Amino acid sequence: MKTASSLLKDNGELYMVHKPERIVDIMQTMRKNKLEPKELKIVYPRKNSDASLILIKAKKYGRKFLKIQEPLYIYKENGEFV
Repeated sequence: MKTASSLLKDNGELYMVHKPERIVDIMQTMRKNKLEPKELKIVYPRKNSDASLILIKAKKYGRKFLKIQEPLYIYKENGEFV
């Protein structure tokens, strides 16, 4: 995060894909490094399963506002890709 923040211009955007169990650490580290989480999308393999990924968009020196988008499901109930 420190390196990303130093490379971004003011209002520059960072996109990250990570494991959902690290979400608290990610957001704390972002804010510590002047990156404000702006959008969050949770990815699930299928409905009624645990999350497998999170997609986060952050903005350097952004205002404090987080939009949580609709979840993304990778597979339909019949096993086909969405």
